[in-house]
Amino acid sequence: MCISHVRNICTLACCFDMSNDDSTNAKVKCDIHACFKLRWEKADPQSYYLYTGAALDPILKGLNSATELLYNSDKADISSVIDNTYDDIVNVLNTAANLYVHTCRKNYFKFWWDEELATLKRAAIESNKIWKAAGKPKQGPIFEKRQSMPVIEEL
Repeated sequence: MCISHVRNICTLACCFDMSNDDSTNAKVKCDIHACFKLRWEKADPQSYYLYTGAALDPILKGLNSATELLYNSDKADISSVIDNTYDDIVNVLNTAANLYVHTCRKNYFKFWWDEELATLKRAAIESNKIWKAAGKPKQGPIFEKRQSMPVIEEL
């Protein structure tokens, strides 16, 4: 049995091995390194909105009918309705995110990379292309310009 809970920052996946008859020896394997970030700027918001609207509508209708029944029930029933409704909503939102929102590993992007470094890298790449197109000279103005560019390695 595997449980996965998706959040905006991390995914925590736990797998429980209940194959043993002795439940005290159950094996639990949790992967906390599989952290993902939702990339809302790459999402399909219209499809996400339509999917969540269609999927949450039955939950809302079920909640409306359940509240009428709960007025005459005990607290245990109310608690289970709230828990089930919460789980249903989270499942709909997770499914919608999996379908319509791109993800990437948490450390996929270089947090320290900024526009100034991007500009320097573009200039260095352009200077290198000019140098190669000129036959990779070992002296002269093209060589000097290429050598004067700040070194930006693949980081």
